[in-house]
Amino acid sequence: MICLIFLNNFYLFKSRPFWLSPRQVLVVAGPGCEEYGRRVCQELTGAGFMADVDLDTGSVPYKKKKNSQLAQYNFILAVGEKEKVNHTVNVRMRDNKEHVEQSLATTLEQLRWLQQQRAPRAQEDFQLSVCGQADPKP
Repeated sequence: MICLIFLNNFYLFKSRPFWLSPRQVLVVAGPGCEEYGRRVCQELTGAGFMADVDLDTGSVPYKKKKNSQLAQYNFILAVGEKEKVNHTVNVRMRDNKEHVEQSLATTLEQLRWLQQQRAPRAQEDFQLSVCGQADPKP
């Protein structure tokens, strides 16, 4: 019965929940920020998340973000010169609803909370925690 409910939700939402997704986070590095992008990706994988980094210098940032949405990554973390200097990341959800620039430590804390909660709609819960309407603590 539980399997049927899960399959129904999977096909209904056409994407896997964050805690079960093999494509949880993609780091999109802008020109000149490849090393910072690698470091962010290493911190994410070190924290136990499935993370990849896009270092393709041939694509424009908009195309990189669009491709990551089509590939069904739950979260896209964009890093550029501004984020590199401030040691932050720009968080975009797969459904393209929100842009949030925040520290990597805060982002990691929120992603850990989402993974522990096993929320079926992590993007909405992430937005609520960013807006201060949910407690991103385990």
